Amino acid sequence: MTFRSPQFDPFPLHLAPGRRPGAMNMKSLALALAGLAAGAGVANAGAAVVVSGTVTSQAGNNGNPAVQQSVHATDFGTYSTGPLSGPQFGNNSTQGALIISKVPSAAISAAATGTDTGVYAPNGATTFIQATITFDFDVIGPQAGIGVPLLFAGSTDGLVSGTGDPTLWNSSVGTRLDLTSVGGVYAFKTVGPQSGTAADLYSGSVQDVRAAWGHMAASPVNYTSYDAAFDYGATVLSGQFAPGTQVLKLATILQGGSRGVDHPGGSPTASTANSFIDVTVQIDPQWLVDNPGYKLVMDASLSPPSPVPEPGSRSTLLAGALALFGLGVRRRGHSRIAWFRRDARSSRG
Repeated sequence: MTFRSPQFDPFPLHLAPGRRPGAMNMKSLALALAGLAAGAGVANAGAAVVVSGTVTSQAGNNGNPAVQQSVHATDFGTYSTGPLSGPQFGNNSTQGALIISKVPSAAISAAATGTDTGVYAPNGATTFIQATITFDFDVIGPQAGIGVPLLFAGSTDGLVSGTGDPTLWNSSVGTRLDLTSVGGVYAFKTVGPQSGTAADLYSGSVQDVRAAWGHMAASPVNYTSYDAAFDYGATVLSGQFAPGTQVLKLATILQGGSRGVDHPGGSPTASTANSFIDVTVQIDPQWLVDNPGYKLVMDASLSPPSPVPEPGSRSTLLAGALALFGLGVRRRGHSRIAWFRRDARSSRG
């Protein structure tokens, strides 16, 4: 696993319980102190959540102005466009859907699809989707400025599929997990077993790290579809930071449709892009054993499920788990959008 920037970790941070990082550079320290001061006295500053997204469908209209429909996401919920067709001949169609959810955990699921008959070159049909969830968070406890190890666990997938000539598909997909802290993000690494497609890891400075897949990777990748489960660890400083200066972000960008190129004989083309990403966050439980009193201030949708259910509820939970097993355990029961969706393992490029 290689980071794109040599500036990512200015010092290898191996914290003894309750110890401050001893080699923090002065610029990072000054920014951290400024963030702590700006956030002082702001109740629950770390719990803010900002949702942003757009679903836009465009259908060609035989050389006339394209038909377009857009919807903007500003909160958790479901957003959709289409089906939309060019009214001149009606030989194309496109639609999109976006689910931004917080139950059972923070997640984004999206799908975009489009098709045309190939008879008229200007009649491509494509839907474009972009979405982000940005979570402010703080680690508070007995002492500010303490390096606290966090664990980030989740899953992501992106699938491009379709019919007809693949060179005429107008599809791509990508997802990304961002972690930013004005106080610095230290010792970012994988923890425990990882599975599926490896992320492209990138950092522009000590205050930012990104794990990205597909179209959102920092450099070109040699696949179009992917599927991964991830577990990362990182250390941030305790204290209450100014809103927007210590955040975790989930993001996706995708498009699905047809390019609108003439086909001999007018053979149809259709393609679809699906994406999914979710994450949960917790302080390393082993670290908390020796350092009690620290806690995460964040939106509840980022919390992992309780590891030990009450004995009286285990039979009920087991029945529910069996019912959800067909959806995939690591998806944790999230709603999925599955137009023209094929098995990702058979479609991965």
